[in-house]
Amino acid sequence: MLKNAPFVSKVENIFKNRDNVSADELFSLLNAEAAVSQGLKEPRRRYSVKGQAADGGVWITGSRPGSAITEGGINYLVKVTKDGKLIGVMSDEHNLFEGIAGKIQEKTRSVVPTLRAMKHLIPNRLVAVTPPMIRDLKSGSGYVHPKGKSDGRGYGEVVDEIVDFQPSDAVLKAEQQRQRGMLTTAASAAVMGQTQGEEMGR
Repeated sequence: MLKNAPFVSKVENIFKNRDNVSADELFSLLNAEAAVSQGLKEPRRRYSVKGQAADGGVWITGSRPGSAITEGGINYLVKVTKDGKLIGVMSDEHNLFEGIAGKIQEKTRSVVPTLRAMKHLIPNRLVAVTPPMIRDLKSGSGYVHPKGKSDGRGYGEVVDEIVDFQPSDAVLKAEQQRQRGMLTTAASAAVMGQTQGEEMGR
């Protein structure tokens, strides 16, 4: 991702024979390149600038097809620093069955409400995120795995500290509202399916 993503060659050109780029220039150049990418025919070649960090780095985001059969695509978020480093993560929402259910619902013109039923049966979203990846354009180094120091505890002891972790009230309320909306949709789909079944049986 830090070598083959569509924005990488543009960033490499910006830092060619340069150790540092000012925050304003970096933001301006990447914004211009991102705007050009939006006009490309292939969606996987498009990316956008999401903003500028307090230290002058620029955040870039985009998506591309995944390599696994269960992946419909992955998203990436990368920070380009003023001294030519790329720091990024990739994420993938595990929604293979939703994709299949959506196609069935589309092909049957919603007579079979499979997608709505699937969201009712599996209301929680699962998103996998990679550890941060780092590439230094000046040194040519590839991925650098973050290194930490062990404090001697085993996995069980570390996990025990977060087992009872509680989300903030705002996050909890937002998720409860989202799931209530899904349940309402699923209930409506069930009623619709029952009504359609009764009509077909007449």
